[in-house]
Amino acid sequence: MEAKKFYKIHIRRLARLIRQNLDYSKPMIGCEVGVWNGDTSVALLELFPTLSMIMIDRWEAYSESTKEESSIAQADQAQQLEWLRVTAERTLFAKNRRTIMVGDSVACSKLLQDHFLDFIFFDGGHDEQSVSNDLHAFHNKIKIGGLYTGHDYDGLGDRMGMFGVKKAVDRFFGPKVRIRKTAGNVWYKKL
Repeated sequence: MEAKKFYKIHIRRLARLIRQNLDYSKPMIGCEVGVWNGDTSVALLELFPTLSMIMIDRWEAYSESTKEESSIAQADQAQQLEWLRVTAERTLFAKNRRTIMVGDSVACSKLLQDHFLDFIFFDGGHDEQSVSNDLHAFHNKIKIGGLYTGHDYDGLGDRMGMFGVKKAVDRFFGPKVRIRKTAGNVWYKKL
């Protein structure tokens, strides 16, 4: 079954934000940080034939000291590599429009030119420090008029104190900047 038929709410909202805020009739470059098994990138590559995606994830087992209790954080190295394999296989249809980067997101950000991306979607580490690191690392990579977006803002994880997405995003942009949120807990800010 193709991705268009089983979108998650956040993917539909992200696609709508791209349609409303970017000229997708022209070539555009997006980036997803925290790819997991490729659901979001696959859907976007299917929806937007002018889109090239940079897909960044560690695909590496977390240390035992991680506070995150998600199935992704608890997966062993064999499972992480399986998700990488699945992601690569699922995006073969767009092999000329996708770049898969395996590694730490902050280190990967240094390989990208400034003002290169039309949008970025953060869905990597959800603890406050990881989100903060990613926001700072990628801020200059977005073109003026581009979209800074992410997942799990002010959702149950934030409200229960398990995530630090909202705290990190609000601190990064400051109290005078309004962060918008859609259904599916997608936050966004047009630069």
